[in-house]
Amino acid sequence: MVLMVRNRWIGLSLFFIASSAFLYASYEWVKRPPVVASPEFSSWDLIELTRRLAETHLTPGSVSLNKLKSLKIDSNSINEASFWAARLLTTEKTSPPTIRFQHPAWRSATEDESGETAVIMREWHKHAQTNQLAEFILEMYESNYGSAREILLRVARSRPTVPYIDVMSIQAISDLFGKSVADCAWPHELPEETKVLLRRLYSGEKIYTWIHERKKDLRLISGGTHTILGVYDWISYPKFKDKTGYSSFPDHADAYYDLGGGFATPDIDRVLHQNFESLDIVNPRDANSKQIKFQVLKNWTKKFGLGELRPETQREHAVYLKELEKTPWQNFDIFRNHFRTDLQTYFITSFGFLSSTVVSESAISPETQEGNAYFFVTLQGLKLVMELVALNKDVSLFTYQRASARPYRFRTIFLRFQNQKLVVAKIFPGFHQKPGVSQSSFIERIGE
Repeated sequence: MVLMVRNRWIGLSLFFIASSAFLYASYEWVKRPPVVASPEFSSWDLIELTRRLAETHLTPGSVSLNKLKSLKIDSNSINEASFWAARLLTTEKTSPPTIRFQHPAWRSATEDESGETAVIMREWHKHAQTNQLAEFILEMYESNYGSAREILLRVARSRPTVPYIDVMSIQAISDLFGKSVADCAWPHELPEETKVLLRRLYSGEKIYTWIHERKKDLRLISGGTHTILGVYDWISYPKFKDKTGYSSFPDHADAYYDLGGGFATPDIDRVLHQNFESLDIVNPRDANSKQIKFQVLKNWTKKFGLGELRPETQREHAVYLKELEKTPWQNFDIFRNHFRTDLQTYFITSFGFLSSTVVSESAISPETQEGNAYFFVTLQGLKLVMELVALNKDVSLFTYQRASARPYRFRTIFLRFQNQKLVVAKIFPGFHQKPGVSQSSFIERIGE
């Protein structure tokens, strides 16, 4: 009898515990409904979304990541997912220079300009804070050396804009004088030979003719797609490969896309041990037809990332041009084209493109206020990725942020989406710490 009563009480207790658990679980389900798309992201208005990105630049990265994780990405939430992914990649539209030195004449000239000219002049000044060659060019402007002032203002006002005045000068020296020079980052010293060539370039008449003859390609050969060989190797090094997501990259994908690949795709293939297709408006074969020269990473500077560079050797250049000739390419405008959707697994990379200072040259890219156009590329490119996720595709996305004039939140980001959810996120904050030099098979190890 005692046993029966005890068993009855045990049975009743278990019933009440189970009932309570069910009620609590039901209450929790009611209290926490499934996440749905926010009404504020109901329409794809690029100008409105860029305004929100500019207003929310102080949002912590953890908040953006959690927002992205909480979403089931379908046709209703593509816009919101694209926004929070963009918020992870970038902070503000541009960043003010961290002044290491003053250029009062240059700063005064910048204030006299407006619109895109003022923007590009500020970016050159920002770039010169850590680039010795760019700094030397601005110093020639300050001292009113030769024709430096007239030349630099003419180039700053040209359209399309010249992204890097140092890269333009390196190309001009190669074309006009047959000499090879390279950038170097502060605090490394610019070689005296390079200074002599720069003075010669900005004091003669040849550069005017060169600018006129190369006007059509001036943006492209001045870093419109800026390629430095060997600069990405560090993401695969044992010390960093788990942090950057390299260890989590998919072993196989049906499609390998290098978005905005420019001339860097063969170098990406080498580092990632895959064969990527370049999706860009720039044909990789243009490097040969337009006689574009590349630079090679020589060593690293611990604080600023890039350190000394050197010019390619003739052999390196010949080998790399052959690799570019073999690179698969789609003429891809992110405002007009979409990824093919008949595959299941995708590995998409962006080495600088999605967080760059590239202003879209697409005829259907909307107009907006000064500087915000950079956000268009970020948002539109990420929307194309989220369209695949919404179709229940297995999508891996790796982005490498490297713009000098636009602040980014994290150096590298790896995201993998399965079943319309973010399942893997690897985010590496900040700069790498002197990981060593490249071991590229088409980069010769000479005198280093």
